[in-house]
Amino acid sequence: MTDTLMSRKQLKEIYNCPDTKEINVIYKLLNWKLSKKLSEGEKNDIFDPAFNLKRSGKSDEEIRQELSDKIENEPDSKQSYSLEDLLNITKEDGLLIKASELVNLLQCCGLPEKDEYAQDEFETFLSACQLYKKEGKTYAEIAAHFKIEPESDKVTTNLADNLLVVTQEISDINAKEIGVQAGKDLVEVNRAISAGIVYGTLARLQNMTRTGELDALVKQQFRQGATDSLGKQLTQRVQQHLLERGETQTPHLLTEAREIKQLPQAEENPSP
Repeated sequence: MTDTLMSRKQLKEIYNCPDTKEINVIYKLLNWKLSKKLSEGEKNDIFDPAFNLKRSGKSDEEIRQELSDKIENEPDSKQSYSLEDLLNITKEDGLLIKASELVNLLQCCGLPEKDEYAQDEFETFLSACQLYKKEGKTYAEIAAHFKIEPESDKVTTNLADNLLVVTQEISDINAKEIGVQAGKDLVEVNRAISAGIVYGTLARLQNMTRTGELDALVKQQFRQGATDSLGKQLTQRVQQHLLERGETQTPHLLTEAREIKQLPQAEENPSP
């Protein structure tokens, strides 16, 4: 008869821990991957003694010496975590991360999207998830925590180019409407830059326009006077683009967009 394997979530309940943080500490001390599930024997012979020694105030080094015959000498050098592991482990830790949030949080802590992540990279990602879900930090605050800054010049150029594509795709709208829409897009651009992270650019803007999220955002942002030199720079590029297309009445994008300030306050989306 095979043993029933225990997850970290089950261990948390067995040892009456408020969360899995204390369990994770013991896993790391024992050089175990966080996705490892324990047999009854591993729990009783290795995890339990280590857990009790840690709670009694013993240092990691003292615990390793006392359990030297049971602890793996070195962590698996090939130990890694897939994107699926990231979602499953954070869920087990009570941090329900959506796929879209996963990508944003990876960027916030300076990690690229890839197939596998090393142990230290996973721990960085887990810290970002805890800041987001447990402490309610925004993406901007998390990026600041990890000292992540955007590549300003590259970002500005890419966003400006994408904004021109947006104006081309709505060419059937009259000049004034184009002006208001571009003004809305500029606000989203400015918000993304100020947050230190740029997400999805064109696809994101188009989706926000379809769902009405962009309209709600611009009302809120202009109410706070959210315009800056980047907005003016992008406005000039859009105006030049429209002139080159033969538009005789070039919209004053920011002037048109400021009129939105007078509209009723939009209902804010609930925080994650």
